Amino acid sequence: SPSVKTYDRDDLRSRKADQLTDVLSPLNTIPETPCHVNPFVYRVAKKLWEANGHKAGLPPRSIPDAVPPRAPEGSTPEQIKERNKAARAIYIETAQHRSRAWRVERSLHLAGDVAHCEAIWFPYQLDFRGRLYPMVPVLSPQGTDLEKGLLHFSEGKPLGTEEAACWLAIHGANSYGKDKLPLQERIDWVQQNEAHIRAAGESVSDAAADGSVDFWGAADKPFQFLAFCAEWAEYLKHCEAGKDAGEFVSRLPVSLDGTCNGLQHLSAMTRDEVGGAFVNLVNHDKPADIYARVAERVVDRLHEKAAIGEPWAKGWLDFGICRKMTKRVVMVVPYGGTMKSTRDYVRQAVNDLTSSVRPCPFERGRALLDASTQLSNVVWEALADVLVGARRTMRW
Repeated sequence: SPSVKTYDRDDLRSRKADQLTDVLSPLNTIPETPCHVNPFVYRVAKKLWEANGHKAGLPPRSIPDAVPPRAPEGSTPEQIKERNKAARAIYIETAQHRSRAWRVERSLHLAGDVAHCEAIWFPYQLDFRGRLYPMVPVLSPQGTDLEKGLLHFSEGKPLGTEEAACWLAIHGANSYGKDKLPLQERIDWVQQNEAHIRAAGESVSDAAADGSVDFWGAADKPFQFLAFCAEWAEYLKHCEAGKDAGEFVSRLPVSLDGTCNGLQHLSAMTRDEVGGAFVNLVNHDKPADIYARVAERVVDRLHEKAAIGEPWAKGWLDFGICRKMTKRVVMVVPYGGTMKSTRDYVRQAVNDLTSSVRPCPFERGRALLDASTQLSNVVWEALADVLVGARRTMRW
C-alpha cells in the first residue's frame, strides 16, 4: 500500500526521492519498534468486560432497546413527527454504545490472539498532512485508552537514572488526570498514593474488584494508569530489594503531550497573548487548562440560565460539567469547528459519561436530545467568551 494516504497522486509523483528522506525516516523507524500485549492489563480488562463492563470507562456489554411505541392510529402529523424524532435519538445513542462495545470486544479478542507473541509490529502510514497513523482498525498505539493500556514495549530498557523514575511517576500522575499540577507535585502525588497504586498493580483479582476500581477506574485514562500501577509496583519491589533504581528495566510507554496544539500554533502565529496563556505559551507556576477554563464558563452560563427558570440548565448543573465535555470542542476550533461539530462532540461526551461514570439526568430519547442541544449552544457561547482571539482569527 502507498506510504502516504492522499488523493493527490500527482503531487507525490512530482517529488524527488531526496525530498522525502526526512519524512520517510520516522515512517521506517517507528514500525520497527516491537510491542507486546501487557498481560496484567489484559487479564483485568477481560475480567471486567466479562462482568458486563460499565466500569473504568468501559461501556456496558449490552444496552437494551428503548424505542418508543409507534404513534397510535389517529395521531396528528406533528405527534408522529415527535415520536419519530424520539426514536431516532434512541437509535443513534444505541448505535454509539454498540460501536464502543464492539471496539472493546474486538480489541480484547485481538489482544488475546497475539498475547502469546513475544513481539508484534504495526505498519504505519502518513496522511496528507504528514502525520503518522497505524494502519490497523483496533488495538493500536494510537487507539483508545484501553488499547494503549493493553500495549507496552516488548524490549524494555533500564531507567538509567533516578530522574527517569521521576518521569515515570509524572506519566502516572498525568494518566490519572493530575497533568495540570507542577511536575514536583505530580511526583509527590504518586508517592502519597503508593498504597493504592500497589494494591491496583499487584493483583488481578484486586484490580478488578469494586474497591480497587474505585481508585484506578476514576483516572482520566484508567487502563493506561492501571498499566502504570503495575509498572510502579514492580519498580518499588526492585528498589526494596536493595537494587539500584537506575537498573530497573521498564517497558511502559511514557507519553508527552502539548496543550491543545492547534490553539498553540494559532496563538503563536497571531501573537495572541491571552490565548497563548491558556495553552501554556506563557510561563506559569502551574500549567493552564484551557478545557477546564471553558467548562467553568459553561457552568457560569448554566447558572444564568437556571436563574431565569430553565429546567434543563439545572439538570446539567446537577449532572456536573467537566473538562471532558469541552475538550474535543475546543480542540477543533483552529480546524474550522462548527456549531454542528460542537453538538456532535458534546453529545458523544455526554454518552461516554452516562455510560460509565454517572446517571443521566434526562430520559433517553427526545428529552436527552433536546437537553444536549441546549447544552451544546451554551458550550458554543462559552467558546466565544474564552477564545476571543482564536474565534476572531477563524472568522477572518
